[in-house]
Amino acid sequence: MNFSLFGQNLVTFLAMIFAALVVYFAALPWLRSDKKRKGQKKRTPKFVLPRRKLTTLIGVAFVFALSVQVAAALLFPGEELPILFWMALPLSVAATTIIWSWAFATRWFDRTFAVLLVVSSLLLGVAMLNDYYHYYPTLADAFGKTPAQRIGGRTDQTVVRYSTNKASAQAVPLEQTVQNIGTLPLNGEVYKLSVPATASHFAARDGWLYVPPIAFSPEKVDLPVIVLLAGEPGSPNDWLNGGGAKQTLNAFAAEHHGVTPIVAMVDDLGSQFNDTECVDSSHGNAETYLTVDVPNYLKANFDVSTTPNDWAIGGLSDGGMCGAMLALRHPNTFHYFLDLGGTSGPNVGSQIATIADLFHGSQEDFNEHEPLYLLQHGSWKSSGLGGYFAVGSSDSTDIVSAVQALYHQSAASGLSVAEETTEGRHTFAVWQQQFHDALPWLSYHLGATACTGQCY
Repeated sequence: MNFSLFGQNLVTFLAMIFAALVVYFAALPWLRSDKKRKGQKKRTPKFVLPRRKLTTLIGVAFVFALSVQVAAALLFPGEELPILFWMALPLSVAATTIIWSWAFATRWFDRTFAVLLVVSSLLLGVAMLNDYYHYYPTLADAFGKTPAQRIGGRTDQTVVRYSTNKASAQAVPLEQTVQNIGTLPLNGEVYKLSVPATASHFAARDGWLYVPPIAFSPEKVDLPVIVLLAGEPGSPNDWLNGGGAKQTLNAFAAEHHGVTPIVAMVDDLGSQFNDTECVDSSHGNAETYLTVDVPNYLKANFDVSTTPNDWAIGGLSDGGMCGAMLALRHPNTFHYFLDLGGTSGPNVGSQIATIADLFHGSQEDFNEHEPLYLLQHGSWKSSGLGGYFAVGSSDSTDIVSAVQALYHQSAASGLSVAEETTEGRHTFAVWQQQFHDALPWLSYHLGATACTGQCY
């Protein structure tokens, strides 16, 4: 039996403990009645929840439940949270009410179980969300003990289609020029990446840099670059945890003589919930940071290509939208993009709210950051751009429509693009699979590796 501690088995186990504890505490007032039993003196119960306080406590519990729903709507806009999460809310309401009665317990046994109730309820909530998003597939992932070569396998439901447009790739990929370069490490390495915000003054968090085995060769090799962005809320760590980027890249390098693009996982938010949408605004100059500071720093400090044709940018969820938008706006910096479940454009609510919050009330500035508008009117034309779109088959209707619309418009506008539909939802399990599938396409177009399948 394959028992995953951070999977459905753990969720079910915690749910059973949580429900049992709720039932136990709910039954206590009846189990310890203050009625006079035959042959006994009337006694004062050790555990009583005064009725006069019950209405107040229930009110507090429902306010708590409502706050959870509001927080979920704010933190995960436009996304469907797992049904088990909403089914657990009535239990949470009951548990919140019962926890208040802890103060009336006199036995250490009761107090201990009350603590267990609080802990198990918190663990259950975390496990449910983790089981849905697959941020940590197993306990080994949570503690950084993931096997180096473990990556997800392609499913029969995965479908990739390619546009008829052909972007030019290097006639001789880097992989074929370094096959006899000498002994290389088996795996690449990940290093902390601190990019000074010289031009943008953006308060970015530290990111991560994946350096492939070929970079450790005795000869100087200028590598293509992929810049990866997380969603919102999120951080650069997401690509190493739920995204499984290091494992995917190491497995790919093992098949291509140690060659992959160098991959920079950088911050586009500044903090977990600072929704910049990758534009310059009152939330910070994220666009300048990503298109000026990051490329300049990488070019100045690492052996990377300085040719835009060898650079790609993209990410998952909001980071996917950012990739398409930034490549279309800055074709002299990035020629390729990766859009994994991205939205149609910058969005912090309604269009009116987005224009006011991010674009200082300018409709024109808003239009210049909308990927569909840029595809029709942008200055990228004749730059030879290309991109890889992907979406989960069970993703929200808005996201599925956005990805498909951008793919069709990109193909119609002459870009070399691919579009993948993967079985699943807006989760890391899907994004990990999609990055694994997109990497050969990206690496081929960036001139790093030869095409081993359909890469057009």
